[in-house]
Amino acid sequence: MSQSAFPAAAPRRRWLLFLPFALVLLLAAAWTGVWFYAAARAEAEIAVWRERERQAGRAQDCASHSIGGYPFRIEVRCGGASFELRGRPTLQLKLPLAVVAVQVYDPKLLIGEFTGPLEISEPGGPPAGIVNWTSAQASVRGLPAGVERASLALVEPTVRDPSIAANDAVFRARRLELHGRPVAGSTADNPFVETALRLEAAVADKLHPLAAKPIDADIAAILRGVNDI
Repeated sequence: MSQSAFPAAAPRRRWLLFLPFALVLLLAAAWTGVWFYAAARAEAEIAVWRERERQAGRAQDCASHSIGGYPFRIEVRCGGASFELRGRPTLQLKLPLAVVAVQVYDPKLLIGEFTGPLEISEPGGPPAGIVNWTSAQASVRGLPAGVERASLALVEPTVRDPSIAANDAVFRARRLELHGRPVAGSTADNPFVETALRLEAAVADKLHPLAAKPIDADIAAILRGVNDI
């Protein structure tokens, strides 16, 4: 019997060994294309959102702006973040850094991290209040269709009033959490928002002597007429 068929089969078997690696490379290339497409969409959506906010009397800006997070999330970094809410008076909020991210496989969940301090002032004026923390995180579920729930958590928050000579904290706590979600059955033209505020070891002795001792508190409320979150 001739043995010539066996050497011819070996190259085919070696090709089968490399087939899984080729598939992995193809999948990686396809995923990279999806990520860059999503990043481009995010850039366009941010531009549309900023213009919509500007028309509503709220201006957002970043001294530096970048998009990253490859391969599994879209991460927007905003350095020198500012937020201006026009009104009487007009308020301006400034942050050193805000980072907001969404997972590619779960785009309806937005997660944010913020670097303090947060300065609150009138445009061109000195800070009227300074809020700081050791860690600040926020999450919003449901975007872009609508907010299903939102949360904000601050670890060791402090609030200072620069107009006070000693510049002592007028409020401080071990932890502050704020949660909100639309009440079931409320409509867009008549919204109801269920909120919950949780404080751990909160002290506000500069505001009132009764608040000089650390307290824990859980405060629930229903907000009405909040139709432009």
